[in-house]
Amino acid sequence: RMELTEHIASWFEADGMDSPLAGVGPADVHDRAARRIPLVATGSGVVPVGDGVLASAMGGRVVFDQLAPWRSEPGKGLGLRRTSRRFSFLLNRLLANQGAAGTTPLLARFGKPVEEKEARYHDGLYLDRPIEWDDPYRFFRW
Repeated sequence: RMELTEHIASWFEADGMDSPLAGVGPADVHDRAARRIPLVATGSGVVPVGDGVLASAMGGRVVFDQLAPWRSEPGKGLGLRRTSRRFSFLLNRLLANQGAAGTTPLLARFGKPVEEKEARYHDGLYLDRPIEWDDPYRFFRW
């Protein structure tokens, strides 16, 4: 059962290492653009986490994630870029906890030297193209 409710943030205890929600915390479910989303309600063997933005059923074999990264709007502000990234991390962590494998081009690139002015770090290491505001040292003028 789902309930259409506004979600901004929720707080929940960290689960153990054998939990399907291991490695997931309140920062991963914080939505900087409050919106109404279907949240999982208690009942029929489903265990909601937080306010129902996450849930598990069947002893952790089924996990519900109501914050899909493709539904966020990262182009509408810096805070929403962070929200989109955290939602992507959340989905990646939940999939990894269920046994899904991912790939990265990082290890394959160690064998190939970098060419002049090559920006291959943009492809495969970032979810989106970095902008000036992504640099935490931008005000130090180093």
